[in-house]
Amino acid sequence: MEYFVYKGKQIMKKQAPSNQFYVVSKKSGLPPGSLVYVGDTTTRSTEISEIFYDIDHYSEKKLDNIKEAILFSSNQSGIKWINVCGFSDINTIQEIGEKFNIHPLTLEDILNTNQRPKVEIFEHYIFVVLKKIADNSDLQQLEYEQLSMIIGKDYVITFEETNDLHIDKVKTRIEKGSGQIRKSGADYLAYALIDSIVDQYFQLQESFDDYIESLENELLLSPSAETLNNIHKLKREIIFLRKSISSISDLMTVIIREESTLISPIVKVYYRDVLDHAIRLHESIDSYRELLSGMLNIYLSVLSNKTNEVMRILTVLASIFIPLTFLAGIYGMNFEHMPELHWKWSYPALWVVFIVIIVISLIFFRRKKWL
Repeated sequence: MEYFVYKGKQIMKKQAPSNQFYVVSKKSGLPPGSLVYVGDTTTRSTEISEIFYDIDHYSEKKLDNIKEAILFSSNQSGIKWINVCGFSDINTIQEIGEKFNIHPLTLEDILNTNQRPKVEIFEHYIFVVLKKIADNSDLQQLEYEQLSMIIGKDYVITFEETNDLHIDKVKTRIEKGSGQIRKSGADYLAYALIDSIVDQYFQLQESFDDYIESLENELLLSPSAETLNNIHKLKREIIFLRKSISSISDLMTVIIREESTLISPIVKVYYRDVLDHAIRLHESIDSYRELLSGMLNIYLSVLSNKTNEVMRILTVLASIFIPLTFLAGIYGMNFEHMPELHWKWSYPALWVVFIVIIVISLIFFRRKKWL
């Protein structure tokens, strides 16, 4: 049985469509800031982990509740990264909001996994929503997952639906102390997480390059109805992908332009680099759209040429058999006073006429380059 979650309680409901918009309707009439989970009803159990680090120390711990996270690093001065994976436990999200003084509307947006990517700057934290590609996605049916991020003065809190390999790579960088992530603050950690998602889009871009190239070869060698179907599927995925990348550019622009003490001027340079990468991705996606539109036109042209070729062959055959049919029709009437009917060589002579007509027609069509 499927359910929606309201104030930590699982409320049963009838079977609903897979697009999950039914959950949004459950919020109708509720006051702003009501914590209602909007997303996949099969979400995993909530898991909390905290990483604490500074230039000399690193520690990581799996936690049972958010109170342990507060106690884990309460007496340490450094950067705290709390990662919440899964949204089945609404109470955990609510407790995080209370401990870190997060606005109820922000918590509501975190639980709404259909939220559009955006950035909101508050006095003591920055709220960022991004869309990342699920690890099990394929090119013809991309699956997106939401990553919400709270950026504070010395902490970052991330909320993800499932574990992400690219985010785990950031954890590995922190653990090994590679780069300057251990030397920087929470704003740089947030940059590293956002950059890991943008890198994920770059990897997807390489897959698109190979797939579009294979589609082009298939289109030129042996196009079929499946080829057309693949092109249409890819065009649809490109539209949603373009929206996701465009939103990254928009929120990076906001972070760079807005004045906030939580993002240092030195780290803003790195955010500009992410913006540059997002613009490059956006341009690549636009080129994919043009390529796919061109491929669609090529497919229609190839299909039209094939139809024209068939029609030309049929026309040539019809042109050859029209005079033959005319002669066969005349001598098939069997009138009484037709002298050719009683002539000894009439049948062979008629065949000679047929063959001469066919040969002359073929020579004529050949010279006109219709064959």
